[in-house]
Order: sequence, then structure tokens, then C-alpha cells
Amino acid sequence: VTLTGGTLSGSGQIIGDLNNTGGTVRPQLPGVLSLSGNYTQGAGATLEIEVGGTSPGINSDQLSVGGAVTSGGTLTVVDLGVTLTPPASVPLVHAMGGVSGSYASTTVPFPGYGIDYQPTDIVLAPLGAPIVVNAVADPGTGSCDPAECTLRDAINQANSVAGPDTIVFNIPGAQCTGPGGSCIIAPATPLPAISSALVIDGYTQPGASPNTQAPGLGLGSNAVLKIEIDGAALGGTPALNLNATGVSVL
Repeated sequence: VTLTGGTLSGSGQIIGDLNNTGGTVRPQLPGVLSLSGNYTQGAGATLEIEVGGTSPGINSDQLSVGGAVTSGGTLTVVDLGVTLTPPASVPLVHAMGGVSGSYASTTVPFPGYGIDYQPTDIVLAPLGAPIVVNAVADPGTGSCDPAECTLRDAINQANSVAGPDTIVFNIPGAQCTGPGGSCIIAPATPLPAISSALVIDGYTQPGASPNTQAPGLGLGSNAVLKIEIDGAALGGTPALNLNATGVSVL
């Protein structure tokens, strides 16, 4: 299918490739518009996505492509009246065959948010905001949102975004049942290797505090630690690998 003008809208599935050279593609309802082949968007074309929440097909649109996506032209995000707060993100485009290119023009009506190009997704994501871990669970749901963001999902999100990132903690006290009210994260498999500059700041967990004793006085440390990674289930395999420069674990 070649779209040279006008608007292609709705949900459902298109069999084959879609080459949008000058029209507008607009999933609607909100809904998911599926394409079995490749999607190519030219300089004069537009993709319009409505966002009313973080769940595509339920309260937000999504273009889901079985092949590859080549991005160009314009992306317009339409606010349906929702307030987004980090770490919530919204997958706008999913491409099983991968994403290449970028939009020459984007309209994003959500303050502090921008377009994040990932290997197989184009995501409406916070700009430079800390990623907030709020659950001790592992592995998690596969994405970070206000309902649940595990350490594993937080590291994956940080790895997927170019530039330095910060992971902070705000785990509810009811989940922190370790000694002294510590929050124990027990990965079932090793956590993802960190591949870009990242600060993981355990002292941001409520109740935690860094050492304030001057070094060299023999007074020891008065740090209060509230985040613990328990690798007992890994049989001696390290739970966390730091494979990049600019990584700090506090």
C-alpha cells in the first residue's frame, strides 16, 4: 500500500507493506493499527498518535509493525487529557524488524517528555528524569511505570537511552522486610550488564543516609543502608556487572 495523501485511520490489520509518502497514518479509538510488513514514512508524511494513558489499545494508540520501521517526516502526539509523570513511558511504535531513521519534526504536548528511539520501539519517554525503582520484585513487567518499576527493568531502560542516567529508589516500606527495614532485591538471574554511564543511588531510598564520619578518625561508618541485592539464588554468579565507564553505585 502506498499513501500519497489523505488519512489512513482506524484499528485492525493491514497485510503487506505500507509506504507513507505524503499522507497521515492515524490509529484510532484509541487502538492498535497492525501492519504485517514494513512501514516507511517519507519526508512529507505524518504519523499521529493519541495518548490517554500508558496502555496501547486501551487508552493510547500504537502502530505495531511485523517488519521494520523507517522513520521520517512528522510525528504528532495528541494529548487526550492525561498527566504523565516519570518514570511512566508510552510505546508509540513497535517494530519486530527494528527501527531506523528519525522524525524531522515532532510535536510532544507533555512537558518533560520526548521521543526515545529504541532498537524495536519508538517511545514517549521522560527527558533526563531519574528512573525510580519502586518494587523489590524480579524480573518485573518488562517496563517501568508508576505501578511497578523493578531494578532489572530500570537498568534495561537506562541501557536503551543514550546518555547518562540515574536510578533512584522509592520502594514502599511494606516491601522492605529485611533487617532494619531493608529492601531486599533477590534476582533469579543476573541483572542486565550496565552498558552506558549510570548512577545507581541507594541512598535515595527513604530512611537511608550516607556516611558522615570523617575518614581517618577510626570512627567507622554511620551510613544507613536500605537497599540490598541478594545474589544467593545465583550460585556464585555476580548479580550485577558494570561494563561501562561512568558507572557509580552508591
